[in-house]
Amino acid sequence: MREVEGELQAAGADLTLIGSGKVRYARAFQEELGFRARLLSDPARVTFAAAGLERGIGKTFSLGSLLGGMRAYRSGHRQSGVHGDLWQQGGVVVVAPGGPVLLHHVSQFVGDHVANRILLQVVRGG
Repeated sequence: MREVEGELQAAGADLTLIGSGKVRYARAFQEELGFRARLLSDPARVTFAAAGLERGIGKTFSLGSLLGGMRAYRSGHRQSGVHGDLWQQGGVVVVAPGGPVLLHHVSQFVGDHVANRILLQVVRGG
């Protein structure tokens, strides 16, 4: 998402990323990766539960996670540490202004992300 952050914002998206770590880790993450989007911290994982996002050791340590980690490593991505709930999986929720949910993706394993082209398509209304 970082690669298309500017395009998403230019298309009218108001980006908010939510992590399960403490605020100090969220700030470090934002600075390290160069995100300009709003970044919130939810150590109690209330928003994760409200969005129906999954959590569990089997989600973190699965074949899909292993393959996703290998792809990320080959692409040059490195994880500097774990801050927050290791077992909590993420997802993506795109909501139209004042309206319906346009996209709801529940990650099934580490690295199960929505493709940037799909995010752009949804935000642009295509």
